[in-house]
Amino acid sequence: MKAGQFSIYDPGEQQLHYRIQSQIALWQILELVAYPSNQVIAKLNSRWHTLLYEATISIFDSQSNQWIDGQIRKHFTFFGDKYTIEWNGK
Repeated sequence: MKAGQFSIYDPGEQQLHYRIQSQIALWQILELVAYPSNQVIAKLNSRWHTLLYEATISIFDSQSNQWIDGQIRKHFTFFGDKYTIEWNGK
């Protein structure tokens, strides 16, 4: 099921640069699309595990022509939010 979209324009709001597209199924899928090439340059797949949030993120590196992967995890805390972000194996 398609969810909302968010568009990012130039300062004059004339030219579309990026669009964030969202889909919701058993988990949420986000894609960042660059315009005018219409190329997907980033992806995020998220899911919930017993009150904990976990997401896989992939960002396209145009210099190496490869996807760089990472993880985002929300940890259970009584007060506030605590996240761990692992990026490119670090």
